[in-house]
Amino acid sequence: MTCFCGTRALLVLLFLSSLSSTVRPKMVVTIGPSSTVVLSRDQGEPECDVCVCGGPAPDCSSSEKTLKSPGDLEVDFGCLKPQEVFTMKMTTKIACTTSSCTPAVANVDPTLFKDFKRTLMWDISVPERTVLSLDFGPSYGLKDISTTDNCQDGYKYTVSTSRFDGTIQTNSYCKDGKVSQLELLGATTVTLELPTGGDLDRTVFNVNTTPRRGRQESVTSDPNTMIFISRVAQEPDCSVCVNEGSGQNCNPQSLSLTDPSNTIVEFTCPLPQDVFSVEINRQIDCTKSSCVGDTVHAESTFFPDFNRTFTWDLKVNSPKTFQLDFPEPGMRQVQKEELCPDGHTYSLIAYPRTGFADIGTFCQGGPVNTVQVRYKGRMSLRVPGNAKLGPANFKLDVGPETRMLAIMKVSLPRGVSDTDFSTPYFPRKFPDLQQMQWDFTVPGMHNYTILFHNYTAPECLTGDVAVEYQKGESKVTTLTLTDPQPQHQQGDFSMVLKNCETNTTLQGLSLSYRVSVMRSGHPVLCTVDLTKQQGVSLQIEKVGSDPYCEISLNSEVKEKMNVLEGTTARLSFLDCTKDDLRLTARQVFDCPNAASCPPFSLTIPSLDSCLPMPLSSFTWLLRIPSDQSLDLVSPSGSLQQALPGQECQKDFLLNVAEADGYSVGDFCLNGNIQKVQVHANITVTATTPDFSKVREPFLNVSIGPEISGKCIFVNAVLTC
Repeated sequence: MTCFCGTRALLVLLFLSSLSSTVRPKMVVTIGPSSTVVLSRDQGEPECDVCVCGGPAPDCSSSEKTLKSPGDLEVDFGCLKPQEVFTMKMTTKIACTTSSCTPAVANVDPTLFKDFKRTLMWDISVPERTVLSLDFGPSYGLKDISTTDNCQDGYKYTVSTSRFDGTIQTNSYCKDGKVSQLELLGATTVTLELPTGGDLDRTVFNVNTTPRRGRQESVTSDPNTMIFISRVAQEPDCSVCVNEGSGQNCNPQSLSLTDPSNTIVEFTCPLPQDVFSVEINRQIDCTKSSCVGDTVHAESTFFPDFNRTFTWDLKVNSPKTFQLDFPEPGMRQVQKEELCPDGHTYSLIAYPRTGFADIGTFCQGGPVNTVQVRYKGRMSLRVPGNAKLGPANFKLDVGPETRMLAIMKVSLPRGVSDTDFSTPYFPRKFPDLQQMQWDFTVPGMHNYTILFHNYTAPECLTGDVAVEYQKGESKVTTLTLTDPQPQHQQGDFSMVLKNCETNTTLQGLSLSYRVSVMRSGHPVLCTVDLTKQQGVSLQIEKVGSDPYCEISLNSEVKEKMNVLEGTTARLSFLDCTKDDLRLTARQVFDCPNAASCPPFSLTIPSLDSCLPMPLSSFTWLLRIPSDQSLDLVSPSGSLQQALPGQECQKDFLLNVAEADGYSVGDFCLNGNIQKVQVHANITVTATTPDFSKVREPFLNVSIGPEISGKCIFVNAVLTC
């Protein structure tokens, strides 16, 4: 087809002027210096060429034409409606440094090929460790959509960014959303698809860059320590770097520091703890040093906000063991996938001569206090980021020789408890021809029961699977997995699980079991009813040193029990002797006036006979009006005051004190005091070796008129 650009031959012009249907559309376009326009014809559309004029001869193509010129270009089409045949794609390059971009604004000519289906692209290059910001403005936000979705108005944005691993991350958006700014890492391509005839602002977005903020960690470690930093998250783009010689070694996946003393570790992102985890490994070789009583601890200053794993590789001369002693509160074995409440999860691996065996996973707070492992192993502690690293200290010793893979020492708690254990590798198979031993310390006056609640039995090629029990030096009892296990036994014992040589094509040996402990004694039960004893209350407290004595009030274990006046209480005494407990009682007498309180006697009210201990003391609280006084008289006729050098030698003693704590004195019978007069509220406390032998009242009490004075003798009357 002939192209008509500029002035053509007059003959041709005259000929074509008579053919209005063959008038060729033409336009003058301006392409920016950083942009390239490509006009492409859909192969399914009618034949039509596009020509660029201005050279010695027209530059025409019927399929695709690239337009790139810093000046004006005259474009001529060989069909009446080229917008139905051709699509336009314009690509603009934006080059950025760490602080600016050229150009800094993604500008377009809104009228450029407006009637065509248009695709606008911006290829943005950025240096490493640079944050690229695309600002679409608050009034022209974006809305995130799936890359396969379309936008109803035909305006679709696609943002593709090159990741650190060479892959491309792509996100798509529609108009009229809340996303006004995108922050990206790496070279980025922004694509805007427009509908035919769609309007467009001159400025599509602004471009800005800033140096990417990183982070440094200073590491100063002990000898024989290694640090491994590993990526655990796909996002965001981040590398870990360390200086080597005059340069810097960076890796987006991992970094190993085999001699990290006085080392600076740099991360190229501001929050590397969201991307990497850290393992801190220490080698402890007890074949070259004694390792006796060494305290092993975790270094709390290393990478505190990262997910951390502390590992200790331990080695002794075979057939000896390395011994780990855990301080209070000990350890408890849990399933491998279980998380510990405090976030501190321990695990122990043994390395026999072939392979390895996962001895178990542990949390703090349990009955396991010692583990011995033969020859070689690894202790690990996993701590989540930002968790306060608690005391992770445990002592390391060289233990005795053993044929066992490992020995676990357990001090079972007092009272009722259920403690679970499992074999190494559970639920996978226990290693062939290996033995595991558990040494249990059982509290006195307690029974234990063993329950196998989950196990698998292998097919043995040689030997048999056996479970052996032994108490002290007594004879070993050998059982199978299917035999009834010990029930309601007492005393310390050892349990050994032995494996055979198995058919490895079938299931192997595995076992999880429970040790249940309960009191062996029977509690003394007593229901105390004080609803009919006016003003009486009781207090029972543990005073002995026996740790097995347990008292409870209404099923709640206590160190001291108070039964309040007017109440009923259910008391329990388990494994307690009379010497372990002290019972005191108190009774309150309120006398608002003399008329309401005729003379009365201080006697011990009847207490419930089910109480297993004697009464230690009884106190009466006597309350009177401020203008009255109390007269205390012995039923036997007289009282003696206990004084230095004149102590009472009688069977019981009465202590009289004012309610505010002022002591009137200690008294017994048969002295020269006929009466004690007190002008205030008082307490009278009686003590005697055996209250059951007291038949008479302790004192007779009456209310008299107000007196004054302080403890003087008048006619053998003590007045206070």
